[in-house]
Order: sequence, then structure tokens, then C-alpha cells
Amino acid sequence: MKKSILFAFFALIFSVSSAQTPLTVAVDFTADDVEGNTHHLFEYLDAGKYVVLDFYFTTCTSCQGATPTINQSYMDFGCNTNNVIFIGINNGNSISEVLAYEATYGATYPSIAGLSGGTAITDDYGVSAFPTIIMIAPNHDIIEQDIWPVDPLTDVVEGHGGILSPCGSTVFTADFVGIPTVIMAGGSVDFSDNTQNGTPISWTWSFPGGVPATSIVQNPTGIVYANPGSYNVTLTVSDGTQTSTTTKNLYITVVDPNNAPEADFIANYTVVQVTNAVNFYNLSTGYYDSLLWQFPGGLPTESSIANPTGIIYNTIGEYDATLILYSPLGNDTLIKPLYIQVIDASFADTLSADFSTVGGRLIVQGWSVGFEDLSIGYPSSWQWEFQGGTPATSSIQNPQNITYSTPGIYDVKLIISNGLSTDTLFKDDYIVVTTEPWPDPDGYCEDTVTNIRSNERPLTFRHLTPSKWGYFPGHNEYLVKAYAEKFTFYTYTNVHGLIVPVVKAYGASSTAKVRFTVWDVDANGKPGAEIEKKDVFINTFTPYFYHVVMFDHPAPVNGQFFIGYQIYYNNPADTFVVYMSPNRGVGGNNSLYVKKGANWITPSALLNDTLNTSLAIRVLGCLYNELPAINLDESLTIYPNPTNGKTYLQIDENVVLQYFESYIFDISGRMLAQPVSKEGNGLYSIDLNNVAPGIYFVTVIANQEKTTRKVVVY
Repeated sequence: MKKSILFAFFALIFSVSSAQTPLTVAVDFTADDVEGNTHHLFEYLDAGKYVVLDFYFTTCTSCQGATPTINQSYMDFGCNTNNVIFIGINNGNSISEVLAYEATYGATYPSIAGLSGGTAITDDYGVSAFPTIIMIAPNHDIIEQDIWPVDPLTDVVEGHGGILSPCGSTVFTADFVGIPTVIMAGGSVDFSDNTQNGTPISWTWSFPGGVPATSIVQNPTGIVYANPGSYNVTLTVSDGTQTSTTTKNLYITVVDPNNAPEADFIANYTVVQVTNAVNFYNLSTGYYDSLLWQFPGGLPTESSIANPTGIIYNTIGEYDATLILYSPLGNDTLIKPLYIQVIDASFADTLSADFSTVGGRLIVQGWSVGFEDLSIGYPSSWQWEFQGGTPATSSIQNPQNITYSTPGIYDVKLIISNGLSTDTLFKDDYIVVTTEPWPDPDGYCEDTVTNIRSNERPLTFRHLTPSKWGYFPGHNEYLVKAYAEKFTFYTYTNVHGLIVPVVKAYGASSTAKVRFTVWDVDANGKPGAEIEKKDVFINTFTPYFYHVVMFDHPAPVNGQFFIGYQIYYNNPADTFVVYMSPNRGVGGNNSLYVKKGANWITPSALLNDTLNTSLAIRVLGCLYNELPAINLDESLTIYPNPTNGKTYLQIDENVVLQYFESYIFDISGRMLAQPVSKEGNGLYSIDLNNVAPGIYFVTVIANQEKTTRKVVVY
């Protein structure tokens, strides 16, 4: 019987021998075997050794039958200690599956699991029939493309220069196997004696961490391991005249059942010009023993190494990227739809720079931070500057492992360009580095911040009489509904409260109130949606005192935000007034906006004069290490799709949504000016009534996650 052929349209066993690799010269590889030992093919060859590769998969009956012969030849030539190296190259199976195969069919030579690199090596050698056994000479030539039948394997290898030097042929050696070697806490392992070159009559087993901890039977079963960890196993055997002891260190791995794998990754570029390459970085957590990447549109289309590099995209388009983790605790898959955007080298459009960290911004000295580009548009170049970081600059899209060695608070700068448009974003005081883990569970809480300059004293307000009744900033004849102060402060992730310098406070009734508010920033740089609010009765304030107003829930902010208050006009009239800075005059900085009717305008536009000012309210805020994680690919629903009018973006109601942005692009990558409106909790809409029929792409950024979805307009 010859070998199994892996094709989708047939499977058979045939009896003719033919070369199963078309190659005549070896292809290099570096991979770890199922025991964690690294094998570098060219290092073996360049050291003057011959290498025999056994290509197989675990359910292949021909492979199972050939394994004892291959193992004997492995022993005949010194068990990889002399001038011949034997390595099994598995196709398609996990580490745990290969370990079970070795135990069942007596394979003691090292083997590389398919999902740990074996499948990729199989593809590189063009092998499609199994088993295929090839031999490579030290000069890198493949001198045997397919050794079959396998029975004369030792003779074939010796004929090419292999030196017979049997390993352990006369040495009585304790050996054993355990199945499985990776279990969940509370699981059990069965052990089998596999002693070489002798017949034991007594056995003494030691199972640290196991129950029972010892045994004297030949093949103990049901050894239970209750606690997570890695454990040694020792076997001592005797045949009455000889004794041998073998310890396999960290042989049994016991996994916490709560440590299930969670797939996550990032690419160094998500926007690339056609024919350019992308590197992927595995950020997964939890326990897994192997993984598989899938890159539709890329070359190669799959990889089983931890951090695949050099994935080339030759065709313009938008492509998914997938990472699958294999684990005894259950597999986990992450698909990032339309994650890689491949553009024409000549394409350029308007850009808007943005970025965030991968993980926390509150770190301990010596720790590293990764950065993710969240810019809108299609940049083709990136220039980062990391004050206090090593390296201090980077030109890749998503730089990782920026190390901060000295405590302090540091700025980060990003410049993006596509040849036609350039944009710069500077986040000052963005990375906070401490000498030890920050002890406050509420995060790093900076001193209060304000837009009032140190020399702007005394603070002031305006009494508008005799031309108008009332005060500015407060209740007045203009019927101003709200006052909002714009802040640009990247240290905070949350605003907890405000310190309000009250000038006047009179409520005509006991229920008269003022609503303190945090707003986000809309597309025009003015107050947008309300993030958090707090109602306070006016008569609880004492004039000419600073009052602390704490929100019931911290308001999440993202570098730019507005704080202020909304007032109401009752009859009889209420009065509430807050201090502001002195007038900075023509050309001076203004950070205050007032709401008259439905519009936000500047004080000078309201009063028809030159008032440029800032509210004297101080902000209380903190830096938390990261925003709540969102799996956007599971949490985001877009409907109706296709659409001929409004389309809605719905974030799952169970998600803690602290930051949201959305943009729409046509099929050429140009951003449309369609506004995104907030309809409710986690619900947003885009009006596409006046958009030409066609295919469009909606990019959503929520908390620190980014995804792109296709929308069809008809």
C-alpha cells in the first residue's frame, strides 16, 4: 500500500512510487517541534549533516504503518546525535493531536505540528501525497525526492553517507508517554510505560501536583491534576539487575478553565499601496497551543507562525484578516472585515490624523506601549514622534514596543501624508509613566485644569444693563440656553466633576436648576452630543464661592471636549452667573461658545463686540488605563443594507460605549460629507438620500476599536 493523496475531489491509496516533491534544492525553514525545540534546516545542513524529512498527517493509514520503520531508522543513525537528522513534518494537525499520534504509533523522532509550521513547510515543498520521505544532502540538494517503499530506509540513508551509530541499542532506559499532556484543572492523564531495551519488572512513578502523587503499576491511569501549572513526571524502572530513571520536566500542563483564549491582533499597516507588504502582530491572550492566520488577497494566504511578516497584497481592494486560536479550552476566532485596504499608488484624498494606544497609557517605567493609527482617509506615509520613548520616532503605520524608561508625562505626535494632503495631530501629556504600578483604582487623577491663564486676574462677568437685562455668562435677554467651554487635554480619559466659580445664584423657585454638562466635539469643532450631565438646584449655590459639582458617572472624553452648563428661563426669572476671563480683545483666543436658539456661536457674535474669553470653570479628571474593550465585528449592526435613504449604525446595548466616530467613503476611497447623527443609546444614523447609487464603505471607531463595513445604496 502506498500513500494517501490530499485533494478535495478524491482520496485514494495507490501503489506506484513517484517523486512527491518537485523540488531538487531544499527550502529553508525554522520551526518548533511539539516539545518546544527549535529546528533550523540550513543550520543542520551547513554543519555537514544529512536531513530526512517525513511528511505525514495523523489519520493517514499509510503514514501510521510507516512510522515504526522511520523511527527505527532514526535510532539506527544515533537519534539525531550524529550526521543524520530526522524530523517529522505534520500537515494540518495540532500539537495535542501530534503528541497522541506519536504515543500511539511509537514515533520518538521530533515532529513539527501542522498548525505550528508543518503545513506551511509542506506547502513550500509541494507535497500532496502522504507519507513522503525525502533526504537532503549537506550541499542543500534533495538527493531523495520520495523514499518508497519505506522498508529499506536505513539502507538508502547509509548509501548516501549516513553513518550507522545506533542510539541506546544496549542501554536499559526508562521512558513513558502521557495522554493528554495538556488538560484543564480537574482533568486527568493516563500514563504508559515505554521503557527501551529491556523488560522492567517494577515501576515507581512520581506525579508532583497529581492525585495520586505516586504509583507502582506499569501503566497508571486517571492521574488527576487539580491546580493550574506545569508539572514534572518521573519514572524509575528495574529489570531485577538494572535500574533507570527518567524525569520529563514540565511535562504536564494544567490550564485554568477561566483562561480561555481570546484572539486579537494588529497590523503594522492597514492601508498599503498595491504590491506592498504587511506584518501582523499577535496580541492574543489566554492559553492556546497553536494558531492559524488567514489572509484573503494576500501572499501567502495562510500562516501558522505567531507574528507573520511580509504578507504581500497585489490587487487593489479591501480584505479581511483572520486569526484562529486552537486550545483544549475551546478555539477562538477573530475576523477583522475589510481590515487591509490596498490602494492605487497614485490615489490621494483629504486626511484627518488620529491615533490611540494599544493597551494602557498609564504605565510603569521600563514598560512598552503600542500605537494604532485611527486616521481618516488613505495616508501613504506616517511620521511618529515619541517624547521620552525608545525609539523616539517611527515611520510605520502602527508602531509597537515603544519603551518608556524614565518616569514622566510625555507627548506623542503623528504626521500623515498621501502626497496631496498632510495632517498633524499632537497629543500633549498623553503617556503617563510612573515608578511603580499606580495604586489608585480610580486611575491617575491630574490636578484640575482650566483655560484661564495665570496672569488673567481678576476674573470677571458682565452686567448687560442698560441695553439688555441679565448677565454674561448667565441668564440674560438674549435667552442664551447654554455656555460651553472647549478643552483640548489628552491626559484625561474621564471627567469626574467641575469646580465652578459662582458669581450670582438666585432661584425664583425651589426647583429652579442648572444642568452641568460634558459634550463631545462635532465635525465643525462645536459642542456635539451630550456625554454626561448633572442637575443642581440653583439655591444650593453660595455666590462668590467655588463649588464642586461631581457627575453621577464619569464622562468619557478623548482629548477634545466641552464642559459647561445649560440654564432655563422661568417666570419669575432665575439668575445664575459664572466667572470668566478678562476680555482678550481682537485676535485673542476664545474657547467659549454660547447656544442661542439651535445654534452655537461665539460671544463676540452674540454681543456684537470683540469679546474673546474662557469660562473660569476647572475640570476634575482622571486617566484610566484603557477604555472598555469592544468586539466591533460582533457588536456593530448596520441596517437597512442595501438602503435608499437613512442607514443606521447600532452598537449592542450591552456594550459600554465611551467614544464613537463614523465616516463614509465612496468606492474610490474619497470621504463623503454625510453627517452622522446620534439617535439614541448606541444608535447612530447616516442620511444617504442624496447619494448616488453604488457601493460605499462606512468606517466606525468605537472606544479604541476600528472597523469598516460595506454599504450598498440603490
